[in-house]
Formats: sequence, C-alpha cells, structure tokens
Amino acid sequence: MSQPPTVAEPNTLQRYASSIVVALMLTFFAQGYLSSLQKSLVWDEPSALGGGYAILAWGDYDVYLESPPLMQVLSAWGLYRSRPTEPTGWRDAPMPKVELGVELAFRGGVDHERVAWQARLPVLLLGTLLIGLIYVWGRWLLGVPAALAVTLLATFSPNLIAHSRVATADLGCTLFMFAAIAAFWWATQTGELKRWFVCGTLTGFALIAKFTALLLGPTYVLLVACAWLTRPNTRNVTWVARAAIPIAVMCWLVIAVAYGFDLDLSLYRAGVARIYFDLSEIYYNYLLGVPSQTPFWYYNPVAYLLKVPTAVLVLLLLSTVGMLGRSRKQRDHVENPESSKATPERADLENLLFLLIPPAMVIGVAFFDQTNLGLRRILPAFPFLLLFAGYAVREADSRIMQGIVATLLVWAVVAGVSVYPNHLAFFNIVAGGPDQAPYLLDDSNIDWGQDLPALAVWKATRPADEELRLLYHGNADPEAYGVRAADVLVGDMLEPRPGIYAVSATKLTGFRKLMAHGVPGVDWLTEFEPIERIGHSIYIYEFR
Repeated sequence: MSQPPTVAEPNTLQRYASSIVVALMLTFFAQGYLSSLQKSLVWDEPSALGGGYAILAWGDYDVYLESPPLMQVLSAWGLYRSRPTEPTGWRDAPMPKVELGVELAFRGGVDHERVAWQARLPVLLLGTLLIGLIYVWGRWLLGVPAALAVTLLATFSPNLIAHSRVATADLGCTLFMFAAIAAFWWATQTGELKRWFVCGTLTGFALIAKFTALLLGPTYVLLVACAWLTRPNTRNVTWVARAAIPIAVMCWLVIAVAYGFDLDLSLYRAGVARIYFDLSEIYYNYLLGVPSQTPFWYYNPVAYLLKVPTAVLVLLLLSTVGMLGRSRKQRDHVENPESSKATPERADLENLLFLLIPPAMVIGVAFFDQTNLGLRRILPAFPFLLLFAGYAVREADSRIMQGIVATLLVWAVVAGVSVYPNHLAFFNIVAGGPDQAPYLLDDSNIDWGQDLPALAVWKATRPADEELRLLYHGNADPEAYGVRAADVLVGDMLEPRPGIYAVSATKLTGFRKLMAHGVPGVDWLTEFEPIERIGHSIYIYEFR
C-alpha cells in the first residue's frame, strides 16, 4: 500500500496537523452555524422539508420524486419529530412539495426557526466532514503542508459554506461523490475486496443524495481505462470484476433500502425520468446580464470564474503550469510499461487523473444542461479542484514561490471572512464583488430568498409609520420573520409610486427576462440606484 508523501514535511506540522484540522473543521462549522441563524428558508428548502416529511410520515416518495430521498429525510427528521399539524389541500397547489413544506414550517404550529436549524444541521455536519476528508486524502496525495493549505482553502470557501448551511441536496452529493472517488483511489492501491465494498457503499449513498451522482459510473470507467494504460497488472478481467461486482451490489442494496426495499429500483428510475419535468417552457437563463431562453453551454465555467476567490483561481493556474512543466519528465516513465512496479512519477500522474477526471466529468456534462440552475450544479467539482490547487503549494520550492503561495492563502481566507454572513452572494474581486452580482448572474448564485431576517432588522431602523412595498423571491413567509409589507403592484414595476421598495435581486433580473420575452417594463438595475443592499440580495429603493 502506498504511503503518504513525507518529503520536506516539517516536524511541527506533522505533530500538530490533526489538531489544526480539527480546529479548521470547527471553524467551518461555526461559520455555517452562526450565519445560518441569520438567514431565512431559501427557495428549495420547503421542497426538501415537504418531500422528506411525506416519506417519513406517509411513506410517500412521489411528492418529491425528482430528488432522491437521503437529503430529504435528513432535512425533515426534526420537523417530523415535532409533530406539526398536517395541512389539507396542498396536493392541489401548483407546486405541491413546496406548498406542503411551507404549510408545515410556517402554519403547522411549530417554531419555523427551529425547523430551519434542525433541517440544516445534518447538511452542515456533512460539510464539516467534507473538510476533514479533504485533508485525509490530501495528505496521501500531497503531504501534510499542502494538505493543510488545501483544507484551509476549503474551510473559508464561500461556496462550500453557503451550501453547507441550507437544507438542499447539493452539499450531500458533493461529500458522497468526493468520498466515493477517494474510496475508489484507496481500493486501487491494493485491490482488496473489502475496500471495493466500502467504495460501493459510498457510491450508493451518493446516488441516493442527488441524481448528479450517476456521473460516478462513467467516471469509474474512465479511471479504470487510465489504470489499464498506466498499470499492466490491472489489464485483466478478474481485476475489473473484483471492482465492479462489489460496487454494483452495494449500490443496488443501498438504493433499494432507501426506497423502502424497492428491489427493482422502479422508484429510482422514475425519479431520474422526472428531472426537469416541472421546468417552465419560458424559463430564461441569465449570464453576464443577458437573458436567454437557450441555456448557455459555457455558463458554469464562467460562473466558477466569477464566484470562486481570485486567490484560488491563481493557485489553480500555478498548479496547471507546474504540472504541464513536469509532464515532459514523467512521459518517459508512463510510456515505458516494461514493469508493473509503480514509479513516483507514474503514481503522481495517476493521482492527478483522480483529481481531474471527476470535475471534468461534472463540468463537461453540465455543458448540456437543459437550464442554467446556478453554480451549485457543479458543486461536486469543488473539492477535487481545491486538491489540485494544492499542487502549487507542494511544488513551491523557492522562497519567492513560497511567499507568493502564502500570500494567496491569506488572500483566500480574507475573501471568505469578508463576505460573512452573506456567503451565497460572494463574487470575487475581479467580478466586482457582491454589489455587481445581479449584473452578472442571478437565482441561487446571489438571491435564494435568504435575507428576510436582515430586512426585518433594517425595517426596524426606519420610521414606524413608513410603508414598505416588497417584491420577494422565495417561498418563506415574510411576516414570520417580522417583515410586514405591502405587495408591489404591476403598475409600480412600470412607474413606481412614491415610497420605499424592497426588491429581491432575482426579481430585478426577472424584469430583464420579462422584457426579453416582449413584456413592457423598466430595467430597474439600469434605471434606478438603490439606497441600500440588504445582504446583497434585497435592494432597497426610495422614490419621492
């Protein structure tokens, strides 16, 4: 079995590495916990609550069939234990799963803030576990110093924090896909049967977290194909069967149990068939301020460049340049398969494939999405790319490069801390920061309906008799968070009456989408200047 790299590892770091990682995990948890307390339920959370409650209370998987049950059940467990008053008539609503979740959380006789915290806690714990797992695998691939650096980047990653504190499936899928690939790498080191069963179990959990995990299948095929090219001892049917059978068996078992012992996996297959089934035919995608009814195939790479800290992008660039420079030295080792004995150069190349093929698969398939749902679509690529950025840290062998890398690490931490508690609306300095967000992207990249508590705090500073008009993007009940406001009328959108208006950023981009669809309107983002931005997601306008 391969051993973790030990070259140039300071004894101090080796001695205290575990304590440092635990501290980083606790720091990640604290950021998610404290910021979560300041945020209202986001657009997708009532769906998870409604779908999970239907499974736990009635064994009904059909309410939210287009999403696997694992994250739904984890999110709704606290609500189910609270025994809320069950609503009636919700099945006739346009979006039954949303209506059920809203009714249970806000009108079911339970504390909606407690419901939100209980729903988010399992996701936040999984996110914290991801931080630790990034270090564990990074230590084997990169050594202690680089692994700690990568763990630091992950701890203060605005995108990972933002999606670790909401009760949706994206973070759970990210963790289990990353764990499954790490287990696949671990199993290839010795080929032990028990390791393949571990890999299969984690793959099964990924598959019941989100359907995006189906990409693990072709990813495994590509990794095996690469192993055949670099390791002669894997070029036999027995080796492949020893890997494939345990993975397939455990995936089938985990999925079947998750769906109430549905042995033929009919519910799972039906859920896959329902992906995008409720997508509006006139849904408009939005990129760089431009609405389009046709999805932008390059949407996710552009969103990644806008929403990932600039320091991390520079580290990725340095890692790419460094690896390309080393490829010439490694080529002779890889092209000479006269022995099955692995060389350090060959092992390094194989490790790179494990870090680059999975995100390439996730991002590549996203090119063909039927709609641009937000950067969260490629969230499973994030931990792999962070580990790849760690190569820049490992290869920094001069004082100048070490200084540059240290500066970039500090810069990344400052970027993550500075946006607290508004991690969802993070945009890097090159993009212009969060204030430029709605001019570039929309929806879950900026505004998912999370800032009602902050709006209530702001409203409390205003005159008591001042009327607020609200145009809110979300499913939460504003009054439950202390926001009492009148609706914004259609006429107000075209010619605002005097008064104070609070408009969600996604609604502002919606004005542009309506105009692109031929509906008369006014582009508020261009025509009017807000007097305040609440959490970067709710814009306040005053018309006199």
